[in-house]
Amino acid sequence: MESVLPAVFPVLLAGGEEASGLADMLHQYLSQNIADSPEKLLQARRLQGEVVFRAAEDEEVSVRIHFRGDGISVEHGSAAARGAPNLTTDFISVAHLTTGEEGPFALLLRRKMRVSFSPGQMPFLVQVLRFMQVPPEFRAEKSQGWKWWALGVGAAAAAGGAYWAFYLQ
Repeated sequence: MESVLPAVFPVLLAGGEEASGLADMLHQYLSQNIADSPEKLLQARRLQGEVVFRAAEDEEVSVRIHFRGDGISVEHGSAAARGAPNLTTDFISVAHLTTGEEGPFALLLRRKMRVSFSPGQMPFLVQVLRFMQVPPEFRAEKSQGWKWWALGVGAAAAAGGAYWAFYLQ
């Protein structure tokens, strides 16, 4: 017998209009991820706990994300999660994360994101980081600008060669 998951999985933004840009960006990202991917919905339902995102540009800007299994709440500047794992990164890296240009593990490896946690929080933190990855089918395409540049260089070289061959010989 197949289990049916309810379609409603609330991702609430505490403070609404008063929330920081970081809180709003993370709220939109989480809402979209869950709405677009049944796999992400299942992952979100398995998460129980809190994590804090901090802005590298201003340590005072923080966002608490509370995973409850039946929903997620996103709250700007909450002190309630002092013992929770902390992820610190800059706004550009958060933008890259939310568009799928870079995953959370890549940000960690490139030292664009710092993490502080206790050893007992490691399993939860790994689950959160896996959940934060944008599914491959929704990732932003990597820039294809290099192809246009190569095409332009090739066309210029061909035109130069043709000019040299026909007019300078």
